Amino acid sequence: MKHKETIGMTRRAIIGAARRARTEADRVLSQTTNKRKPRRIAQGNEPARTAETRTQVILPAAYGSMGDDALRAGTEEGANELNERVDLWMPGTAENWPAGHESVQSLEPLRIGQTGVLNRRALERFGRSDTTVIGADTLGGNYLHGFLGYRVAALRQAAFNGRRAKLANFSMGASPTPTALKLLRSLPSDVELWARDELSRERTQTFLQRDVRVAPDVGALALATPTRTAKDIAERHATRGYVTLVPNAHFETLGWFTRTALVDFWVEVGVALSADYGVVLLPHDVRGRPGDVALSEEISKALERRVGEKVDVFTPQTAAQAKYVLQGSKGVVSARMHACVGALASGVPCVGLEYLGKFAGQFAWYGELGSVVPLESAVDAQTVLSAFRSLPSRSTGTWTSPVTAQSIGWLKS
Repeated sequence: MKHKETIGMTRRAIIGAARRARTEADRVLSQTTNKRKPRRIAQGNEPARTAETRTQVILPAAYGSMGDDALRAGTEEGANELNERVDLWMPGTAENWPAGHESVQSLEPLRIGQTGVLNRRALERFGRSDTTVIGADTLGGNYLHGFLGYRVAALRQAAFNGRRAKLANFSMGASPTPTALKLLRSLPSDVELWARDELSRERTQTFLQRDVRVAPDVGALALATPTRTAKDIAERHATRGYVTLVPNAHFETLGWFTRTALVDFWVEVGVALSADYGVVLLPHDVRGRPGDVALSEEISKALERRVGEKVDVFTPQTAAQAKYVLQGSKGVVSARMHACVGALASGVPCVGLEYLGKFAGQFAWYGELGSVVPLESAVDAQTVLSAFRSLPSRSTGTWTSPVTAQSIGWLKS
């Protein structure tokens, strides 16, 4: 998903972007306003399997982010466990998707160009089926409004035709954009809203003045899959165990910290932890932008010069591969939320470096197993190391996650 960057934009460019966002929202809303209502779908013509027994689930982003892939994997696993039948939809085209995505369909043929406007085929598809949209962190307008726009249109279409519609598994920041709020306020009252943490629930209720329910992030349900490389890493660190560090290049691209400050921070943390553990770096977004892979490799090389031994960079192709490395760790320090979720759901103590205000709510589901460092202290190595050393030791017994498919209410039809 392409992040909407405003750093360095001129005032004219910012105003232009805001106008385009409003225009996009108006185009989406024109499909479903009182003047131009959604199309009423004839319910007797569709195949029974699609209309009666399968829920259409719209996932947040195309392949590349292990967080978004965890939402895919967790939704699929949870639905299977509950015997729910779902069709999964994702932006982007399928040719670059890795193995394991065979059950996912591309949303691209259902949109008009790259806009947030759905075509006739999409309106019929979502008008005939129960529809769930995985909101993630798209609701506040942090990303292009078109992504939110066609999700809102799908939910409106389903609700208008009497199907069950849910906007689920979302965070809500403190300052959503006016365009995002305009889109969200257009949702019919019978669309169910499911936040993924209590603070997001409270904020959404305040902004929209309607009931919102809450359930843990579904990414916790993603399974772990080993690779030969990951097994080799575990074997190499079998004596002392290893800790996993998960950087986030957005800390630089959003202008919060310089590249030098980021690299120096992670190296200092790695040097300190290497006294007791092996160190593994895990880029949790493998796309060229924002650049987690390149950042991890730069940190690894700098850290190797300091500690005098190999520092592995494990680049996963799926969330399941990432989770295998995370669940094998003695502890995790992560600036990516879903890496934290993968660790905590596996019983691995974790320090999260706050990003977009969405960490604390997820950590709350796991009690004292994790600790969140606020953004203003996120590259203060001593603060982070102190938080890590205050975590409970990883249990050697059997771990039972408090987050199960049964605890995620929106998965149930």
